[in-house]
Amino acid sequence: MRMRWGWAVLLLMGLGCGVQTTSPPSSDMSVNRAPADMATIKLDMASVQPTLVRIQGMQFSPAMVNIQPGGKVRWTNGSNLVHTVTSGKSSMVADGPGAFFDENPLAIGESFEFTFTTVGTQPYFCRFHEAMGMTGTVNVMPGTL
Repeated sequence: MRMRWGWAVLLLMGLGCGVQTTSPPSSDMSVNRAPADMATIKLDMASVQPTLVRIQGMQFSPAMVNIQPGGKVRWTNGSNLVHTVTSGKSSMVADGPGAFFDENPLAIGESFEFTFTTVGTQPYFCRFHEAMGMTGTVNVMPGTL
């Protein structure tokens, strides 16, 4: 009999080892809740990868892009001509050509990248082919796109 109690005590002690009691998670520690700074993380990731605009023939493709503040646009000259990427509505002095950026010239196969920090609409054009309608627009919009 003595031996039976010894085994029983050992068995009960063994069952108690490694067993931990925990209280259920409080509502403040929900597993499904997204981090408070998730939008910031998304914005940071968006700013890492530039929006691509390809220059083909006498046009920017796409001609209009939407990005968030801090976002980048990269223009790549894929045509067989030299172009410019110049901020502003036109080359008229009153329109402020090149006030923000003026990649002049952008040779065949080259790329130019610009980071937009202010919300608003930024028109741009090619100085050499402006009369042919070679224009584009970058819309810098707050929030999630």
